[in-house]
Amino acid sequence: MRLVREADGRVDMFALVVVFYEALVGRHPSKGDSFIGTTDRILHSDPPPLRWQNPALPPELEGIVAAMLAKDPER
Repeated sequence: MRLVREADGRVDMFALVVVFYEALVGRHPSKGDSFIGTTDRILHSDPPPLRWQNPALPPELEGIVAAMLAKDPER
């Protein structure tokens, strides 16, 4: 079983959406108390929906951001 995959363009998309999320709501989508905590949240938890943080955002934008933050690389 191979646990590490070769990085591709989806890594860049993920990094971009993290910055986009921060710009829209003022916080990192998966910020933990430490590097390990943040990494664990990125891998195992979904971030709070954008509209919980900023209800003025359109639902369509929330859907796009959620899809880009999906854990399954095929999504």
